[in-house]
Amino acid sequence: MISKELNAAISNMLVLAVLRKGPSYGYDIQRRIKMQSDGILDWTEGMLYPVLHRLEKNGFVEARWGEAETGRKRKYYHLLYR
Repeated sequence: MISKELNAAISNMLVLAVLRKGPSYGYDIQRRIKMQSDGILDWTEGMLYPVLHRLEKNGFVEARWGEAETGRKRKYYHLLYR
């Protein structure tokens, strides 16, 4: 079984890898991780958002509200480079 610390580190890296390709919102991040893992990693919102919030708190990502083509408001996450 994977330790909690290792799981957190892996989760951080997966999200950062997705965001490296450009800003994205929660559902799209989930979808891309699932697709890139051939369906093995099928995260729920309850698994993804704590990772995003931790990355934001630690200064790796920033969130901004934006509007989708449909007019719906979404929170987009993007990498902060140091």
